[in-house]
Amino acid sequence: MIAKVALSTPRSAEAVFDAWTNEAAIRLWMPLALQAMGLSGQLTTIRTHPVPGGDFLFADSRAEGEARHFGRYMEIDRARRLSFTWYTDEGDVESTSLVCLDLKTTHVTPGESVTWLSLEHMMDAEWKDYVEQTELGWRRLLEASCVDTSALRV
Repeated sequence: MIAKVALSTPRSAEAVFDAWTNEAAIRLWMPLALQAMGLSGQLTTIRTHPVPGGDFLFADSRAEGEARHFGRYMEIDRARRLSFTWYTDEGDVESTSLVCLDLKTTHVTPGESVTWLSLEHMMDAEWKDYVEQTELGWRRLLEASCVDTSALRV
């Protein structure tokens, strides 16, 4: 099963890529995505080691307890591609859950560019009933990662 999301943003590919790999940036935009999904947006842990084979952990507080999203970076090609495994439960790490985020910049006019984002989340067939929900979650995350968070910095 593959969940797919595509969108465009005026933000540079570098800025969006860095938003996904820089802990300080994640702390700024991820609460926006969580709030867009009706959650509190209260982050408990953000940890990244953005090198191939490095791990990450994104955790937030929810009514039923802490929600943990974790995995390993598989491919890192700054401003072009970010590929990583994605899990929410230790018991699922043997199943297929691979996310590929591709970024491509198109120059529209001199001085104006658009970055196209294409995300595919490959998952085991057992998750077929969750593809639409997964796509909505990834859309919220992508949209928030494209927000210019400079005004949010403290």
